[in-house]
Amino acid sequence: MSQNIHTIAPQECIISLHLAESTSISGMDAAKEILASIRALSKHMDDCFDQLPSRDEHGHHFAQLPSRDEFGHHFDNLRPQFQHFNTHLAEFRAEARDQFVGLNGKLTEVLDRFARVDEISAEIREGFGKADLQFEKVGEGFGKVDQLFAKVNQDFPKGAQLRPSIKTQTATEL
Repeated sequence: MSQNIHTIAPQECIISLHLAESTSISGMDAAKEILASIRALSKHMDDCFDQLPSRDEHGHHFAQLPSRDEFGHHFDNLRPQFQHFNTHLAEFRAEARDQFVGLNGKLTEVLDRFARVDEISAEIREGFGKADLQFEKVGEGFGKVDQLFAKVNQDFPKGAQLRPSIKTQTATEL
């Protein structure tokens, strides 16, 4: 069992480091995961030391039991890898910051374009409003023309009778 602790424990931390680097979790979450893994490993080591007797039933010391210093040596071996990950984390933060600045610029550009679209839409609505007023004026004009035709029809009833026949004649008949 002590042999397993001695060799597997550092490898689990190294695996956690590599998993954190290779997955798409955020840098902060990866760092938390790695620190939690190291804490769990440390607790596991303490539990193993607490559970394992240092002597057998005859009082002899276990020669193969690794000392805390040996375990500390494995953590010292992990430290450069953690620093390597920390460097990657800093690079990731800088890249994310650059991406955010770029994205922020793009969003500002999009918002400016939306503002321009709103301005153009307002101009179009204003144009349609003016067109509506013109159509109302044209409609009023047609109303006046209709009133004039009604007056002409009253004043000249014979012309009113001829008018429908004129409408039905084709261009060649005229």
